[in-house]
Amino acid sequence: MHIIHKILATTAVAALVFGFLGFVVVGKPSAHLRLCGCREDIWSRLSILRRTHCCGVLSMYNDLRVIDAGEDEYHRQHGSCSASLSDVTNFLRGPLAYTIQLRADDQQWFAAVPAQDRFPGHYLFRGGVQVPRIYFNVSRPATTNDMVLGDL
Repeated sequence: MHIIHKILATTAVAALVFGFLGFVVVGKPSAHLRLCGCREDIWSRLSILRRTHCCGVLSMYNDLRVIDAGEDEYHRQHGSCSASLSDVTNFLRGPLAYTIQLRADDQQWFAAVPAQDRFPGHYLFRGGVQVPRIYFNVSRPATTNDMVLGDL
């Protein structure tokens, strides 16, 4: 009976140690966000088979790249950035399927994409700068003080 207690105690300690190490190495699931802003669960972090994810945000990123190219061309021709989507969306494959708000000054422009059914939060794209970035906030409109999801 004494051997069984030792085995159970050793197993319990090993489970706690491996659980703690797993938490430290993998991290708290809700603390990890994908490049799109969706929360990454522990299974997608551990499984090679579940690395793919499709939520529609990457399509929005592609649209922002096209708008960025349109803004570059508009800036070359007019010396300032445009705050009108109709000026910079000539190359988009069709009308946007989501709400986007554009604002601009002489040297930079911003595209704000509010939270919508297909997106997990609010996005702000800052263009017309050396490194265009995507900012993200889950609960309110994103600003340049929020989390940077990545460079576009």
